Amino acid sequence: MELHETEMSSAVVLAAQGRLDSTSSAVLERRLRDMVAAGRTRIVLDLERVGYISSAGLRVLVVAGKLLADHAGRIILSGLSSENRRLFDLSGFTDLFAIAADRAQAVAELE
Repeated sequence: MELHETEMSSAVVLAAQGRLDSTSSAVLERRLRDMVAAGRTRIVLDLERVGYISSAGLRVLVVAGKLLADHAGRIILSGLSSENRRLFDLSGFTDLFAIAADRAQAVAELE
């Protein structure tokens, strides 16, 4: 999994590319924890280029959401593919996260 970070307005956009599975989820979790530890608590996680999300990937998102809530922060997911959106719908994760169609909309929601 590749991660690319961009500052946009008052938020940080973390764009992921590849698969979010048991192999790569630790990389994403570490990066998100480091961001929060550095005081960066308004995060857009752009998943447009993530083709697959496993249960390990979903767990990382829950952990990140709780961590950010504990630090008065917020995470918004953007760019979910139709397959990943279906996964979120079936697992009930659409009720746990703010989901935007694209990163511009997600950044606007954080302003």
